[in-house]
Formats: sequence, C-alpha cells, structure tokens
Amino acid sequence: MKNKLYKNLRTGRLQLAVQLKTKAGVYQLINLINKKIYIGSSNDLYRRLGNYLQFSNLKREQNRSKITKAILKYGYDNFGFKILEFIELNPNLTKIEKRKVILDREQHYLNTLKPEYNINKQAESRLGIPHTLKTKKLMVLNSKVSKKIFVYNEDGVFFYESSSISLIAGLININRLIITRKLKKYKSKPVLLLNRDNTKKYIISYTSLNESELSKFILSVKNKLPHNTKQPHSKKVYVYYLDGKPYNLSPFANLAKVTKEFKMAEATINKYAKLRTPYKKFNLIFSFTPI
Repeated sequence: MKNKLYKNLRTGRLQLAVQLKTKAGVYQLINLINKKIYIGSSNDLYRRLGNYLQFSNLKREQNRSKITKAILKYGYDNFGFKILEFIELNPNLTKIEKRKVILDREQHYLNTLKPEYNINKQAESRLGIPHTLKTKKLMVLNSKVSKKIFVYNEDGVFFYESSSISLIAGLININRLIITRKLKKYKSKPVLLLNRDNTKKYIISYTSLNESELSKFILSVKNKLPHNTKQPHSKKVYVYYLDGKPYNLSPFANLAKVTKEFKMAEATINKYAKLRTPYKKFNLIFSFTPI
C-alpha cells in the first residue's frame, strides 16, 4: 500500500478505507495526465482525501489552491494518489506537538519531491496562525447570537429553556444535531420538530416567543408535517465490496429492499450511504450514487 499508485482517487480511497481511517501520514496526489504532483499530510488520511471529493469544498478553495483548481479542471478520474508514509504518533504528545511531527515529515517530501501543485513550499499548520479580519468579523457576529433555546409544546404552551442544547435534546428526545441543523436551515426562525417516538411535536426557537408570535407560527404550520419528518426513500442504493466490486444485487431500487436483504435499519443504511464509509459488519460500502 505504501508508495503504491492508486489510479483513481475515489475508488482507491474506498478500497483503503479501513487502513486509512484515523491514520496519520503524508500523501501525494498525482495528475495522471501531466504527472504534476501535490504533497499533503493529515492526522486522518481517509478524511483528508475525502475533502478532495467534495465538490463544494473544491469550488470554495479553487481560487486559493492549485490542486483543487486542477482537480476541477481534469476531474477525479484523472487523479491518483500514493501514501508516502504512515506516522505513528505518541499519544502523550499534545495536539500541537503531534502536528509538528506530521509537518516535519511533510517538509521532508516537499524538499525531496518538489511538487508543482504546492503553492507554499513550507509545510505549515493552521494551529497558532492568526485569523483573518474577515474571519474575526464572522466570529464576532456569531458570538452575538443567543445560545439559549426556547421550547414550547405544539399548542404553544411554554415547556423549557436552556443554553444547553444537549439538555434540551435529552428532555424532548430529539437528536441535538437535528435541532441545530433545522434552526440553521430556517435561519434561526422557529421550527416544529417531532420526537424520536413520533408521539410529540415541539416548537423550538433561539428567541423567546410571545403569544402573538406563537399563534402566528402555529397557524403557519397547520396541516404541515414537522420539519424533521422522514420521507420515504425511493432513490437507488448502490452496494460495493471493499475492493470496489459491486454486490451481486446492486443497485437496489430503494432503501426498503436493502433493509430486507441485509436485515439492517433504514437509518443505519442511510447514514453509511451518505458517508460512503465501510460498514464493517458486512465489509460493504453503501452509496446513493455509483462509485
């Protein structure tokens, strides 16, 4: 695996998922057309390589990074990678000390291989680097947003308020990530959420709501489903072995058929299909798109 060229960034990463997950090391990306290279490092190689497969990340970074601009230009299929070195980190080291060990090894390869896509020839970390003025302004704005959450029953009766989202999530039996994501999605406006048991609905807001505001919101969601209601999945599900070969019944018409085949919960399949990380129990990879 070490120094072996994997000619497809996407499938190669999936094939090595178990070996790469949570492993620190130095990697090399190779443009298979012009042979130009990029050197990078990470304390989680699987996660880092996955960043190059996220179109939104590439679009955001293309004006600041030669490698992301090149991947957008040539496509994933024309980029391969090598794992140059795995790094064993002493668990007693601090986060900054661990990062220094990794950066020292990255610097070695920057010096010896002289990669064309690395704008900065000096390995560096964001740790300890001052934030830009733009970032500071965003941090100030975010700090002004109230962290307190107000909860009401579906009929508008006050239920609870707290600055601890974990406490709120536990009390109303709704995943805390769902609460934060839905509030963010609706730009911090009140949202109507359903608990895990599908038995109770709650109105959740970052601001205290008066009687008039509650009445107006309740009227607006009348005859509507809660914001976190699960919709039936009818899209195809692709299933692969770790070596990239498709499962013999793949693709499945929908999640229900995958559930029946593997006796798994839909939520579990949905989770792994979105992440496209291996499900170790069966050594399979689920995906909503072809790999």
